[in-house]
Amino acid sequence: MLQFKAKLRDRGETSQAPATVPMAIGARVKFTDVSDQKYIFLLSEEKVYDGQTLQNATVGVKWPAEPAFKNDALWAFGSPSASSLYVWSVGTHAMCLQYADTLMGLADSGFWVLCPAISYDFSIAEWVLKSVVAVDWALAQGNFSKIMLGGHSGGGPVALSSGYILSQRMVEVSGFVLQHPGAVPSLNVPGCASNAHTAESKAYCDQFFPVAMLGSLTGPILVTCGTFCQVTQADNSNYYHAFSSSAAWMKNPSDCMTDTVCEDVFDTFVHPKPPFSPALGGGTLYKHCGEHEFSVMGPYGWQQEGVPAVQPFLQTIATGDQGKMAVMKSRGGVEETCWMQKSPEDSSLELASMQEATMKYMSQNQRSHWINATSKVQVSVA
Repeated sequence: MLQFKAKLRDRGETSQAPATVPMAIGARVKFTDVSDQKYIFLLSEEKVYDGQTLQNATVGVKWPAEPAFKNDALWAFGSPSASSLYVWSVGTHAMCLQYADTLMGLADSGFWVLCPAISYDFSIAEWVLKSVVAVDWALAQGNFSKIMLGGHSGGGPVALSSGYILSQRMVEVSGFVLQHPGAVPSLNVPGCASNAHTAESKAYCDQFFPVAMLGSLTGPILVTCGTFCQVTQADNSNYYHAFSSSAAWMKNPSDCMTDTVCEDVFDTFVHPKPPFSPALGGGTLYKHCGEHEFSVMGPYGWQQEGVPAVQPFLQTIATGDQGKMAVMKSRGGVEETCWMQKSPEDSSLELASMQEATMKYMSQNQRSHWINATSKVQVSVA
């Protein structure tokens, strides 16, 4: 045990969470489940791969930690009277309230923010179509000058796919935010059908990630990505045991997750090579020292990426004020220190309760084993 602690300290561990990591969200975060009969009806109108409706296919799929959790919840932050709408897609096995600080921060900035809950054993269809349904439902509640979509990890490519489906239904999406997107060739990239491992995956790829998908997206794309394990070392990853057998990942462990190398994901989802169509609206890459989840989730996620990157990007689209974008660009070259906590599979980011936006790392007995990485922020527009 003593040797283990010494090794961690050599890598920059502190015995307490650093002052730069917020420990509490506070009373300012207000959210509510706004799912109603209209939303449930819209879910029941969408068909998935096996012919079931989206509602029937997911309502009985229980979360292991809390079987009573509602898979058809629709979390809302802010007011439907806002001029712009932002719909968020969670990462794999993540929950909307893990992102509450960023979603509320954006609501405070003038957006009505919606986040559909996803079941534990979700399908690609559920992931993509629940955001589509959330937009359809929101358009019955108010008028929005701009509609924007975003997502974390696998939810990033899902946001693009939701935008593609909406474009087929004559709904324009004005911009996209992909925070630490993962590009999995057999699952969620344009043209993934050619690499699909099962008939179901091929069907989903054909429907949701066709070769020409990006060519239908007119809104600009923000890609945020991290280099925490790249600038420190691979075994800082809380998923090291799962990825260490991959020589490619060991060579560049990026943000401590797999399939997330900055330049690779930016090229895949903004400027892919022919025959794949590029995104018509172009994109911005915000590259910094962040870890895959700690720089996106919780109050620290709002501090690390929400305020310097996501907020100004979305505000630029919503208002047309290029001065907002200049704020983000001015971060280029700034030296930044990022933090993460060593915990198996990021378990300290789990919610203390599935009905409140408080994470386990905020408790008094889970404030040790914090590690840091430092690098300069890079911002590039293409």
